[in-house]
Amino acid sequence: AALAPAARRGRVVGNLMSGLMLGTLLSRPIASLTADAFGWRSFYALMAFLAALVSLALLKILPDRRPAPSPITYSGLIKSLGVLFREEPVLRRWAMAQFLLMGSFSVFWTFVVLRLTAAPFHFGQRELALFALAASGALFISPIAGRLADRGRTRAAAWCFHGAVAISMMLAGSVADGGWQLWKYAASPSVSIGVLAAAAFLVSLGVTGNQILGRHAINLIQHEARGRTNGLYTGIMFLGAAVA
Repeated sequence: AALAPAARRGRVVGNLMSGLMLGTLLSRPIASLTADAFGWRSFYALMAFLAALVSLALLKILPDRRPAPSPITYSGLIKSLGVLFREEPVLRRWAMAQFLLMGSFSVFWTFVVLRLTAAPFHFGQRELALFALAASGALFISPIAGRLADRGRTRAAAWCFHGAVAISMMLAGSVADGGWQLWKYAASPSVSIGVLAAAAFLVSLGVTGNQILGRHAINLIQHEARGRTNGLYTGIMFLGAAVA
């Protein structure tokens, strides 16, 4: 964000987040296929190798950027996080929205795996991998969300993304045990799988799109504290996933 021109910042952040979400969404099918073929430990070996490879690539490619020295100590920077969160309503609003959306994302993917591995579906690792690919289609929204943010259409886009997550939860609930189960999935498993795939796509689309809008918004406040605002936003976002 700091290296991108202000007029293209949303688009640049959107492109970068496409890479992040690509890893998030494709890690599920890749992990399932790797575990099925070579055992679950092999995936951790693969991830260690890829992390080392990416670290070497970043060391070579990233520009040498040296921010001006700060008079604030490290402990002072940590203390300032609470001040930033308290004094910046834009940060609070977007961070808490993403906290809730990531919670929904985490709940959905925990639920859907348990549901699909049980009767009547009995999905194995390969079937789960194919199902997880349904969510990868949501990747197209990242650059679009970035462009919408650059054009000042953040509010309308946010409502759409929030609505997508709400609809995905209702679709998932229609296939869940109890609650508002609308049909017996044992009688029509293919329809149930289709409904869950649509829910997977929508929850991924909503969480990804809203995250882009939020990052664009918080990068416009307190440029000198951009690292801290991004750290707070990201930390609160993943806290939502962990709590859920």
